Amino acid sequence: MRSSASSTTPISPIDNSPTEGEFQNVAKLRLNMLFAGSTEGAHRACTLLGIVATCRAQGIAVQAYLTWAFERLGTHRDVFALPLHEMTPAAFKKTIA
Repeated sequence: MRSSASSTTPISPIDNSPTEGEFQNVAKLRLNMLFAGSTEGAHRACTLLGIVATCRAQGIAVQAYLTWAFERLGTHRDVFALPLHEMTPAAFKKTIA
């Protein structure tokens, strides 16, 4: 006997939100983090992944942000007169708007 509910129920998407999609990416990288070389290497990789996720969430091109940030890193106070909180992806988005 066939259920009438199954024929009228819409098909649900595999993931239910962009956040869940980000968590799936992190889960895929979990095994690779075991081979980061050291605790410091794993910390750096996670920091970079956090920056990439933040850029994606704000609709910023990751390579453009990293280029902008690395040009100012270490000289942001002396050359660019930028406080550290103005080196974030959100601050970068305001500068290109």
